[in-house]
Amino acid sequence: MASVSTNFASADTSPGYVDFGKIAPSGDGKFVEVDLSQGLIKFISKLATKEEPQAAEVLGNLKHVRVNVVELGDANRDEINRTRQAVRQELEAQGWNQLVTVREQPKGDDVQVFAKMRGEDAIEGLVVTVISAQNESSWSTSLATSRPTRSPRSRSASTSSR
Repeated sequence: MASVSTNFASADTSPGYVDFGKIAPSGDGKFVEVDLSQGLIKFISKLATKEEPQAAEVLGNLKHVRVNVVELGDANRDEINRTRQAVRQELEAQGWNQLVTVREQPKGDDVQVFAKMRGEDAIEGLVVTVISAQNESSWSTSLATSRPTRSPRSRSASTSSR
């Protein structure tokens, strides 16, 4: 099965934008696609502000989220693998930082996580690609201008001193 998560805006030219193209489902397998626009993410962020202010702050910095989960079958396996390899090579060529690599061979999981940084304190994009041992392919990309505004330690220190 293949899972793909992608966070990006359509036809976007932002540095964190990654277009995986159309993910092909297998003819008889599982296929999930989630595509959240900036407006919907901001709305969710506002709803979460009272109960989960830190989560709301992180959500407020996201521009787009796209998630795909696709079961791999004979009809789509080669195309998914070619697309995954091309995306990984393109990210490396564009200077994305490879954060995680997991390869459990011969028939285990294959995972890579990349981040597009702006300076030392802002993430412009995040991409996760997974081919699981259960025949799933996962792709994830996030388009964000995420910059921490305060550290959790300084926040809890100021809260406990009240």
